[in-house]
Amino acid sequence: MLSTFVFDLLDEAYARAVLDDLRRILTADGLLCVASLSYGERPLERVACRAWNGLWRVAPQLVGGCRPISVSALLDPGWKLAHHSHVHRFGLVMEVVIASPNASQP
Repeated sequence: MLSTFVFDLLDEAYARAVLDDLRRILTADGLLCVASLSYGERPLERVACRAWNGLWRVAPQLVGGCRPISVSALLDPGWKLAHHSHVHRFGLVMEVVIASPNASQP
C-alpha cells in the first residue's frame, strides 16, 4: 500500500482509523509506505514549518489543506517499522515510513 501526501490532509483521529483499517487489510507480508510533509529540524526548515502552519490555520486552501505531521507518531504498536527517514529539500521536510503489520499485536 502506498500513500503519498494524503495523511497530512487528514484529522489525526481519522488518520489513525485509516491506519487501523490498512493494517487489518494488509497481508502478513504486506508493506505500507507513507510519504508526508513533516516538521523541520534545521533552522530554515523550522521557519518554513512555522510559516506553513500559520497559513494552514488561517487559510488552509493556500497550502492545499496540507500541514506538517509526524507519520511515525501515528503508528501504534500494531505496526512494525521497517524504514524511517526524512528528506530535506528547499526548506521543506518529507517523512518516509515503511511499516508492516506487527504479527505479535492483535
